[in-house]
Amino acid sequence: MKIINDLVQWEKAWLEARAWKISWTKLWIVMAWPKAQDSLIYELIAETISPLEETYQTPAMERGNYLEQFWVEEYEKQTWDKVSFAGLVVKNEYHIYSPDWLVYNKDNLITKALEVKCLSAKKMLKYMTCDSFLDVYKIDKLYFWQVINYFLVIDTLESLTFYLYNPDIYDKNMQTYSIPITRAELQTDIDKAEEKLKGFKENWDNLKLKLLKW
Repeated sequence: MKIINDLVQWEKAWLEARAWKISWTKLWIVMAWPKAQDSLIYELIAETISPLEETYQTPAMERGNYLEQFWVEEYEKQTWDKVSFAGLVVKNEYHIYSPDWLVYNKDNLITKALEVKCLSAKKMLKYMTCDSFLDVYKIDKLYFWQVINYFLVIDTLESLTFYLYNPDIYDKNMQTYSIPITRAELQTDIDKAEEKLKGFKENWDNLKLKLLKW
């Protein structure tokens, strides 16, 4: 595992470092149906032979990145944890992760991660109360494989806390909603994802070889 700290998310160098690699936004496709996997393989190969497609941050994403700084400051005051940023965590030549925030232990190992979603008040209420949460893990389905990818890429990770945050809500007790998750709770799904990735990589390599012959 390699940690790259000098990359800024959404800048050109960061986007290029993520090209033709499995990130969490692509992991959920790996876990999906075969036709979706085939499409992803063509996309990954295309990223090696042509310019990257243009991507951009939405206003909501920019707002979230801005607000996270304030959330981290408050988190460190309350917990005494020293939170670290990493531009990119690389597991191997094809599997990566762009984490939100990491916490190292006294042996300089990453044992804790913090994933922060700065949401509108409406979405906060929806995610906290509706049945979009998985019954077992209490993680919104939209972000489930994002959480799994943390544990896949960071072998030393023991736990992750998933935070929903909106400082504009009048009631301070409702501004932050946290969901603690441990590796042990997700181990079955982590193992499942690792096996699925192996099969996906084999199909990916086979298609690359076929294209090279062509």
